[in-house]
Amino acid sequence: MKVVVTGTLGFDYIMNFSGRFADRIMPDKIHALSLSFLVDHLSKQFGGTAGNIAYTLKLLGVEPTILAPAGGDFVPYKQFLESKKISTKHIAIHPEVSTSAYFVMTDKENNQIGSFFVGATKYAKELSLKGVTLRGKVTPSQKPFVIVTATDPSAMKGMPKS
Repeated sequence: MKVVVTGTLGFDYIMNFSGRFADRIMPDKIHALSLSFLVDHLSKQFGGTAGNIAYTLKLLGVEPTILAPAGGDFVPYKQFLESKKISTKHIAIHPEVSTSAYFVMTDKENNQIGSFFVGATKYAKELSLKGVTLRGKVTPSQKPFVIVTATDPSAMKGMPKS
């Protein structure tokens, strides 16, 4: 089975805070929130909706092709995908911006604070399914599918029409 996966590619920065967020928030100052946390652990992972789904599909024996934008710092992620034999042919590199990133911090009660840096994802609306080629021969019984995953909303709306 061959699948085109659209969506985001990003670096995930995952942090653990050993305390409780609730202990740092003063209810009478909620209107002027300013917080800082000393985190105990940080890991940087390859992520994004398109990257995560393509990787999982590959583990299941599916041949994914990623259609997504990435930034000038994408080289290590691209090398990882290629080492897993995941097609990167249709990843559009925008060297002038960074690859998207998600920053998440989890406290000891599993509450989370997260933020997403758009980065190269802002170019997702420029991508089109026209011209996407898949590895190997595609027979009529192997009709490819497209998975449209979370990305820039205008890109998601336009993708099925492209």
